[in-house]
Parts: sequence; structure tokens; C-alpha cells
Amino acid sequence: MKNFVNKIIKFRWFIVIIIPLFTLMMASNLKNLEFEGSYRIWFAEGSGILKKYDDFRAIFGNDDAVVIAFESKDGIFTKEALTSIQNITAKLWETEYIARVDSITNYQYVHADEAYPDEVLVEDFIEDIESYSDEELLKKKEIALSQDLIVNKLISADATTTMIVGRMTPKAGCCS
Repeated sequence: MKNFVNKIIKFRWFIVIIIPLFTLMMASNLKNLEFEGSYRIWFAEGSGILKKYDDFRAIFGNDDAVVIAFESKDGIFTKEALTSIQNITAKLWETEYIARVDSITNYQYVHADEAYPDEVLVEDFIEDIESYSDEELLKKKEIALSQDLIVNKLISADATTTMIVGRMTPKAGCCS
């Protein structure tokens, strides 16, 4: 041990200069450090399994999604809340790698025409928000809460919270 301490004392200036220089030289390579959190790192380049999976995703789509929860203490069936939901929905449609957006404003409401009961209508559930009266918004709320397809899936049972779901394209996060 005494021999080791003597060598450190003897070469102290060398150690004081070389160790920081060596540390700086090694730290300069940190700019090239990257993090890859994808499953792709576990497969070799050109892996047959990965190619088959990419082909599958290209044909059948992607199950990745962006989900935005929107809550309003006054309920989502107010002009202000619906306008915000409609704006978020529109912006998501414009976002790169988003293939489909589902929200209460563009929910495809299927119903019979009151004037012609034999005709089936498919339309956006909420269209021109500013044209709705408070009574019409209340009616929309009642209709929405009677739809099993959206209650507790797209809107909460108390109609104070809704989800806006943006489905990703097959190429999102893959095949770069």
C-alpha cells in the first residue's frame, strides 16, 4: 500500500493533468449518446420476424393511439366545452401520423329520420355548435347518454368527461 501511495505522490502532476484530460476526452463523446426505447433494438438488422411484423402493420394498421381526456365541471354539453373538443379534434386531424380521430363531436350518429322513419341517417353527432340552443344541447346529452357505444367509452356516465382518441398511422414510430 505504501508503494502505491508513493507512486501517486511521485506522479501527482501527471495524474492531475491526465485524468481531467482523459475525462474531458471521454465526455466529448456523450453528444453521440442516444436512447432507443423501441422493441426494434432486440432484433437484428434485416430480421425476418421484424419484416413480417412491419408488413402486418402496413396492411392491418397500428394499435397505437393518442388519448386526450377532457373534463368540464359544467358538463361537456356546453357550447364552450364542445367548441374546445371540436378544436382539439380538428387539430389532431392535422397532426402528422394521425390516421383517425374519434370524439363526441365527430361521433357517427346513426338514427332514423323523423320525417321518413324508413330512412337511416349517419351524421356527425355535433355539427354547428353555435346554432344549438341550450334545449338542443340538453337533448344531445340525453341522446349521448342513451348510446351504449359511447357511454363509459367516449364519454363518462355523468357527461362531465370525454376522450378524444387519435389513432396512429401504420408508419408512426416504425420503419425509419
